[in-house]
Amino acid sequence: MSEKDDTIERPNLKFDMVDNATLNDEDKKKANFLGAMDKQIDCRRCGLCCIVWQIPITSEDVDREPVLENHLTIPLDGIHRFLMGSTEKNIPCPFYGRDKSECTIYETRPARCRTFIPTPRNCMSAYIETSGIGVDASVKEWREQGIDELTIASRIFAQYFKMIERELSFSLIFGGRSLKQRLADDPLLKIIKEYSTNG
Repeated sequence: MSEKDDTIERPNLKFDMVDNATLNDEDKKKANFLGAMDKQIDCRRCGLCCIVWQIPITSEDVDREPVLENHLTIPLDGIHRFLMGSTEKNIPCPFYGRDKSECTIYETRPARCRTFIPTPRNCMSAYIETSGIGVDASVKEWREQGIDELTIASRIFAQYFKMIERELSFSLIFGGRSLKQRLADDPLLKIIKEYSTNG
């Protein structure tokens, strides 16, 4: 499958601004898919968002949780700084407790963490980032190029699916689950399927 085939082409509609009843069947499917990708879900506590992204820190964050100041890449002087560990790929935030998959300063966590919304799109992006593919940089570039949100969400979905296939090709050699089983068990894909089907 070519890269072009990985994306869903559509007219430049803003589906969230359109009454679903006025869309034709093809556009309803696309609108449901985009809605599914951006649907807020319960946190799965996988910790990927704490591991793969840089976490900017503001002076307000340090006021709320003073211990942050001891873990900054550069001393705070009123502008954004990052938590140590979060500036390199796959090095977790120093406050991420791997043993329990939880934030050890959850009640006073930084604003960036407070505003993160778990959605299939965001969680898939975090998973893709573990491979070293810079999703955030790609999305920023696509938006600058005027690429619509459905196409962007489709590219993220396609890359996530490719990574699952690649992961399974290795595990099958050692007697792992089949592709059908893995896809059926994937919580993010279940959400997309359910929400895309039912709207």
